[in-house]
Amino acid sequence: MMLASMTGFARVDGATGPYAWAWEVRSVNAKGLELRLRLPVGWDAIEPELRKRAQAVVVRGTLHANLSVQRTGVAPVVRVNEPVLAAILATMRDVAKRIDAAPRPSKAS
Repeated sequence: MMLASMTGFARVDGATGPYAWAWEVRSVNAKGLELRLRLPVGWDAIEPELRKRAQAVVVRGTLHANLSVQRTGVAPVVRVNEPVLAAILATMRDVAKRIDAAPRPSKAS
């Protein structure tokens, strides 16, 4: 079903695996089609497919869509980029030599 124009609000939520998600969509009438997306950090890869699907069912209007995602029941994984960390530490040592910085005093216990 192709929608020509609309004004409204919708919210839907659910869960898939360890992810709990919620979509909120607000729309207002407009001459053309404009889609404004707010996605969580790291979820940009789904934007082209979202735009494609929206254009398949909405002809005009301004749509504001917000996706919120929470990962539940899974401990966060921390990954250290070792090459970048080594480069940062080497740069810090180099800068300390150039400015003749004194070592930071250690706390006495």
